Amino acid sequence: MADPPIPDDIADELVDELTESARSLRSHVRTGWESRSAAYRKRLEGAGRSGKLNGRRMTPAQTREWWERGGDLRGGRGHAPKPKGAAPKDATDREAVGMGDEKTYAELQRWRRRPPSRGGPPAWIPRSEEQMGTDVAAVLSQIDIPPSRWKSVEFRFLSGGGAVMVVTPKHGYPRVVVLPDAQAVSEVGRLLRSPESMSTNETERKRLERAWRRRGAEIEVQTSGYRRRTSMA
Repeated sequence: MADPPIPDDIADELVDELTESARSLRSHVRTGWESRSAAYRKRLEGAGRSGKLNGRRMTPAQTREWWERGGDLRGGRGHAPKPKGAAPKDATDREAVGMGDEKTYAELQRWRRRPPSRGGPPAWIPRSEEQMGTDVAAVLSQIDIPPSRWKSVEFRFLSGGGAVMVVTPKHGYPRVVVLPDAQAVSEVGRLLRSPESMSTNETERKRLERAWRRRGAEIEVQTSGYRRRTSMA
């Protein structure tokens, strides 16, 4: 039986509690860039310049920041994932770090309006901007595996208010995305807790329920000082 939705006021208090408890966390997922070998850094910087690392060209300084934020390094090894239904990567990255403009946002809105059969959002992501911001939906779409394959989700809060979201699958590499702010964390937390509550009509409610409840899986959600299991049965 599905867990009941968390009331909005309790959800807000929960986000505040998690943010407060996480303030002592380090701001980055990875540290020690300078201690890495010159060959290692050169290889990643080369992948960043060519766009192979994450789909956009980056300077050495931007590549280092990407590394410290916990960015997926598989592109530097020649086997980066290509998520089905993912939003345009460059526009997503720009919106996530506050560098977006009307053009990038319009690009993400066009993506969100498309049906899955035409490259639109995966079935497990809410379609309504009232329920989840388009920038947040775009960030989640970069995760190339459905919730039925997730084993755990960890939120590592950043000093600016956002969080690194680490999805550990039952098999394979962890997937890492960056949520831009506390509001984004709140929306993702609500999705994890009660996917159906993010729907705006009965058709979408059934679609989200199927996508998230499949296989009766259970996802473990973790942050510093707080841990709970979110039933998907």
